Amino acid sequence: MTSSALALPVAKSRALREHPLVVRYAPIITIVLALILIWYVAAVLMNISLVRDAFEREETPYTTSELIAGTMSAERPLLPAPHQVISAFADSVFGYAPNAPRSLVYHSAVTLSATLLGFCWVRCLASGSR
Repeated sequence: MTSSALALPVAKSRALREHPLVVRYAPIITIVLALILIWYVAAVLMNISLVRDAFEREETPYTTSELIAGTMSAERPLLPAPHQVISAFADSVFGYAPNAPRSLVYHSAVTLSATLLGFCWVRCLASGSR
């Protein structure tokens, strides 16, 4: 009776590991998470000297955790952390009116219109030469 009770969680675990969605997407999710982790480590390593210099200029004592936290919230980092990039992207999409020149929506519309105009121009030239 004890052995059958212990076998049940193993069978569920095996079934979860062999589920088609897990088999298909687990490697992709693992690689993406590894790249994000590498990005965070690189952001800390590249921005740590800027934050350390700022602490020393202000003659403020600091700990390692304060130094790392400072690299994650630096105003003008050499390499922004992923959360800073996402925040800047969200701000440029949702922080301005769609027709404001600083809006990413505005710039996307300008790029799309130029692209479509170019495709139409090439299509007109190609149909006129026949």
